Amino acid sequence: MLKSKQMRGIRRVPVTLRILANKEIRRLPVKVVLGLSELFKNSKITKFAGKYYMNSFTPPYPSPAFTQFLKSIRYLRSGQGIPVYTDIAITKVCPYRCWHCSYQKREVGEDRSLEQLKRLIGDLLDMGGCIIGITGGEPLTRRDLPELIASIDERAASLLFTTGFLLTTQLAGQLKEAGLTMPIISLDHYKKEVHDELRGYKGAFELAIDAIKIFKEKGFYVCLTMAPTKDVVNVKNEIHKYLTFVQELGVHEVRIAVPSLSGNLLGKSELEFGYNERQLLNELNLYYNTKTNYPSVSSFSLIEGKEQFGCGAGYHFCFIDHLGNVCPCDVSPLRFGNINDSAFRDIWRKMTGYFHSPRSSCYSNVVSKSVQELFEGYLPLSQQSSEEIVKKMPPTVVEYELPDFYRKIGFKKRRIDGVETYENSRFNQPFTHPKRCSHEGKD
Repeated sequence: MLKSKQMRGIRRVPVTLRILANKEIRRLPVKVVLGLSELFKNSKITKFAGKYYMNSFTPPYPSPAFTQFLKSIRYLRSGQGIPVYTDIAITKVCPYRCWHCSYQKREVGEDRSLEQLKRLIGDLLDMGGCIIGITGGEPLTRRDLPELIASIDERAASLLFTTGFLLTTQLAGQLKEAGLTMPIISLDHYKKEVHDELRGYKGAFELAIDAIKIFKEKGFYVCLTMAPTKDVVNVKNEIHKYLTFVQELGVHEVRIAVPSLSGNLLGKSELEFGYNERQLLNELNLYYNTKTNYPSVSSFSLIEGKEQFGCGAGYHFCFIDHLGNVCPCDVSPLRFGNINDSAFRDIWRKMTGYFHSPRSSCYSNVVSKSVQELFEGYLPLSQQSSEEIVKKMPPTVVEYELPDFYRKIGFKKRRIDGVETYENSRFNQPFTHPKRCSHEGKD
């Protein structure tokens, strides 16, 4: 098994200097570079297999994907949204019934074909995408998964979200050969019975633990996703016990998710995390990233909050479901088109006409009540209903502060048509990118 090495403080200086020498960094104003350095100062760099990982939200360095990430900053600060990070659900099939699942109420239907998905991935790469996540449902239920992963070229880091269901040593080897960057395995608790209950599947705990061991044996940087309930967050030392448990398994990183009022949680506002839960997770994130003997911690409450990247749904993040519906993010059940009917590029242009700048908190939770009122049995909502919601509750002009990442890279507020928005935002302007999509049109 490959060993990893964590770096903080002065030990980070050599790799930081190498990153700063990148030509894309040199094209940015000095104040932007200094701002980025300040933003990432609380992250813990992990050296593994000759690459440096800040967290699973940015590609590892050095890699063409990391260079593409740096290049994307120039576009984002200019007000041009690009799909930097996209999650693609390749199937709805899943034997689990997770308590928090945002995908549970999605419509049943035939999965997109391998060729359709390959064309979509080609478009994302050509439009500047540098992180592509493959999710579901349970993506391991598709036999063509290794071939799909292989279609994500070096311009993007490839992530696989899995419960571990159906994973074998042989399949993990095929995924390694296909070029998978990292698996992200669901593990919600250190107690078997609690995890199984939260995931709605007996044996889920053993499958997750086996997946961790198999992926580590195959030489992967292994990340986990923990989806804690309020009780887990508020009970003293529960997350510490969890992190101690997974540290002994040799895990490199833990994502701590925050429940969104979508899917199974639609209309269940009592389960939404409040200020105290979010603040506690932020503090845990910062604390454990000072400890070199624990995995890196990436709490959504911090990374997708004001202190870092904020909510980039529809601006730097995108989600496509197994039927081809294009949504701002995986927990925002609003649709703005379908890749079966229109080129992804055109759908993205339409969506960014509404989501033309980032926000400091989750837009999905803001519109959850409206989604619930229009809900007719399946998600996402129709395109007509989705557009009604964003026109009624514009995602970029509600009273949010600008996330620190965007503030530090030079995104500024101004007023357009009497409404306060951001200085560099563009309303429905043609999408321009130096590299044209190689695959456009209907299937």
